Amino acid sequence: MPITPTGFTALRSADYLATIKAAISAELVANGVSGDVNYARDGIFGVTTAVMATLLGDEGDTLQALADQWNVENAADAFADAQCALVGVYRQPATYSTVSLTVLGTGTLPAGSIARGSTGDWTTDEDVALPGAVAATCTVIGEVNAGANSITTMVSVVAGWTSVNNAAAAVPGQEIETTAALMVRRAESLQVSGRGPVQAIRGALLALTYLDAVVVVENDYAAAAGDGQPGHSIAVYVYPTGLTTDQGAEVAEAIYRNMSEGIQAWGTETFSVIGSDTIERFIEWSYAIEATVDVTVTITTTAAYVAGTAETAIAAYFAALVVGDDVFCLAIVVALSAVTGITGVPSVNLGDGAWNDYAIIANEIAIPGVVTIV
Repeated sequence: MPITPTGFTALRSADYLATIKAAISAELVANGVSGDVNYARDGIFGVTTAVMATLLGDEGDTLQALADQWNVENAADAFADAQCALVGVYRQPATYSTVSLTVLGTGTLPAGSIARGSTGDWTTDEDVALPGAVAATCTVIGEVNAGANSITTMVSVVAGWTSVNNAAAAVPGQEIETTAALMVRRAESLQVSGRGPVQAIRGALLALTYLDAVVVVENDYAAAAGDGQPGHSIAVYVYPTGLTTDQGAEVAEAIYRNMSEGIQAWGTETFSVIGSDTIERFIEWSYAIEATVDVTVTITTTAAYVAGTAETAIAAYFAALVVGDDVFCLAIVVALSAVTGITGVPSVNLGDGAWNDYAIIANEIAIPGVVTIV
């Protein structure tokens, strides 16, 4: 199984069988014995060589699979993680769904109290005086959805606790990042050494695991743009909002390392960066603006339809949008068509009462507002 300039190709069981037989015959001849051997499958030599060839073929398959992992197109699971770690990109972990619960009664509801909804159990994050509101986390990691008014059962027995409800839908967590999505981020991050500063900045920022989306807008004219962006500047918009101070500083550092000389980084968030010349510079960037889009959909269903699954499909569609993506009625129809029990989508409107797509500007990201299923 030589490694050649074109790569590695393992021998298969049939190759090993022929090689073993030839080696046995050659060794016999070298010792003055006839090289003619009976390799019938019911004979000792036939059985022995077949077993050896099969075992070596299995090892060859394992070695081939291992060698194939060096190709980023083939890498999977832990090998994909290793390929991405080489360029500073890491798989985004799964997160827990969260919800706000309204709890009634008297006394104190301790942290860790459990409430149950149609999709699972939720534990309170902290002590809360009754009556009151408290944040709760799903006990199962990943994307667990819970519609409004669906968490109504008290599981923990707590004196004075009389009722629980969630007035608003839960904020779903995320599943562990798929290998396909991870490899897309790896490819995007490699733009850090690519075609120019805009791609380099975006690639460097997408390598930060806490950022879901990034857009870089370049104004290479001398005059300011209509939104006030100065001439000869870049505007970086990141999502989600609410980064920590350390994360914000890391964003600024990544922008500074990859922007061209003489270009201003313009935005609403300002961080100090010390260059290699020890001179302090101020780098600005902005959060993407959340554009809330109300959705009203008319559907036709069969008895197989489960209430709430249409809302879940719409939420998943919005979750896949990035900064600058428009919202398309047809895409919502496609998402709903994959839901069991939905047989038709006669109408979709995005807040204006008509079947019109919702246009998003470069620094906006669409999030769902009020979702109404008719």
